[in-house]
Amino acid sequence: MFGRGKGLFWGKGRGKNCNKYGRRCRHTGRKFPLSNAETGSRHFIVLNPDKKTLEMGIYNGCVITIHKNEPADKNIVVGVGDSRYIIPRTTAEHILVE
Repeated sequence: MFGRGKGLFWGKGRGKNCNKYGRRCRHTGRKFPLSNAETGSRHFIVLNPDKKTLEMGIYNGCVITIHKNEPADKNIVVGVGDSRYIIPRTTAEHILVE
Protein backbone atom coordinates (compact mmCIF):
# COMPACT_ATOMS: atom_id res chain seq x y z
CA MET A 1 0.00 0.00 0.00
CA PHE A 2 2.54 2.62 1.09
CA GLY A 3 5.56 3.06 -1.18
CA ARG A 4 4.14 0.73 -3.80
CA GLY A 5 6.17 0.79 -6.98
CA LYS A 6 9.36 2.09 -5.43
CA GLY A 7 11.04 -1.28 -4.90
CA LEU A 8 14.14 -2.44 -6.71
CA PHE A 9 12.46 -5.29 -8.56
CA TRP A 10 9.10 -3.71 -9.32
CA GLY A 11 7.61 -3.89 -12.76
CA LYS A 12 6.99 -6.15 -15.70
CA GLY A 13 9.66 -8.04 -17.59
CA ARG A 14 11.93 -8.49 -14.61
CA GLY A 15 11.59 -12.19 -14.00
CA LYS A 16 8.98 -14.42 -12.43
CA ASN A 17 6.40 -12.76 -10.26
CA CYS A 18 5.89 -14.13 -6.77
CA ASN A 19 2.42 -12.80 -6.06
CA LYS A 20 -0.68 -11.47 -7.75
CA TYR A 21 0.48 -7.82 -7.64
CA GLY A 22 3.41 -8.37 -9.99
CA ARG A 23 6.08 -7.76 -7.38
CA ARG A 24 9.18 -9.91 -7.56
CA CYS A 25 10.58 -11.28 -4.32
CA ARG A 26 14.20 -10.48 -3.65
CA HIS A 27 15.06 -14.00 -2.51
CA THR A 28 14.26 -15.70 -5.84
CA GLY A 29 17.30 -14.54 -7.82
CA ARG A 30 20.75 -16.08 -7.89
CA LYS A 31 23.51 -13.52 -7.34
CA PHE A 32 26.96 -13.93 -8.91
CA PRO A 33 29.83 -11.71 -10.14
CA LEU A 34 29.51 -9.96 -13.48
CA SER A 35 32.70 -11.65 -14.62
CA ASN A 36 30.87 -15.03 -14.59
CA ALA A 37 27.95 -13.90 -16.79
CA GLU A 38 27.42 -15.50 -20.20
CA THR A 39 27.65 -13.64 -23.49
CA GLY A 40 24.27 -12.48 -24.79
CA SER A 41 22.53 -12.61 -21.40
CA ARG A 42 20.71 -9.78 -19.61
CA HIS A 43 21.11 -9.17 -15.89
CA PHE A 44 20.15 -6.78 -13.08
CA ILE A 45 22.84 -5.06 -11.08
CA VAL A 46 22.44 -5.96 -7.40
CA LEU A 47 25.63 -4.42 -5.96
CA ASN A 48 28.15 -2.09 -7.59
CA PRO A 49 30.82 -0.67 -5.25
CA ASP A 50 32.92 0.85 -8.06
CA LYS A 51 32.56 4.64 -8.49
CA LYS A 52 33.79 4.76 -12.10
CA THR A 53 31.20 2.27 -13.35
CA LEU A 54 28.50 4.07 -11.38
CA GLU A 55 29.32 7.21 -13.35
CA MET A 56 28.97 5.19 -16.58
CA GLY A 57 25.38 4.41 -15.63
CA ILE A 58 25.87 0.91 -14.22
CA TYR A 59 24.00 1.47 -10.96
CA ASN A 60 22.02 -0.83 -8.67
CA GLY A 61 18.80 -1.99 -10.30
CA CYS A 62 19.67 -1.24 -13.92
CA VAL A 63 19.55 -3.85 -16.68
CA ILE A 64 22.75 -4.67 -18.55
CA THR A 65 23.44 -6.89 -21.55
CA ILE A 66 26.68 -8.86 -21.83
CA HIS A 67 28.05 -8.42 -25.37
CA LYS A 68 31.45 -10.06 -24.95
CA ASN A 69 32.82 -12.11 -22.08
CA GLU A 70 35.55 -14.57 -22.94
CA PRO A 71 37.79 -16.02 -20.19
CA ALA A 72 40.97 -15.30 -22.17
CA ASP A 73 40.21 -11.56 -22.46
CA LYS A 74 41.12 -9.01 -19.81
CA ASN A 75 37.95 -6.96 -20.42
CA ILE A 76 34.20 -7.48 -20.60
CA VAL A 77 31.96 -5.56 -23.03
CA VAL A 78 28.55 -4.68 -21.57
CA GLY A 79 25.62 -2.65 -22.85
CA VAL A 80 23.56 -0.23 -20.78
CA GLY A 81 20.67 1.23 -22.71
CA ASP A 82 22.05 2.32 -26.10
CA SER A 83 25.66 2.53 -24.87
CA ARG A 84 28.41 -0.07 -24.71
CA TYR A 85 31.21 -0.03 -22.17
CA ILE A 86 34.43 -1.96 -21.68
CA ILE A 87 34.91 -2.99 -18.06
CA PRO A 88 38.12 -4.58 -16.71
CA ARG A 89 37.61 -8.14 -15.47
CA THR A 90 39.03 -7.22 -12.04
CA THR A 91 36.33 -4.57 -11.64
CA ALA A 92 33.63 -6.93 -12.93
CA GLU A 93 34.50 -9.45 -10.21
CA HIS A 94 33.26 -6.96 -7.58
CA ILE A 95 29.92 -6.20 -9.32
CA LEU A 96 27.11 -8.58 -8.33
CA VAL A 97 24.32 -9.33 -10.80
CA GLU A 98 21.15 -11.35 -10.75
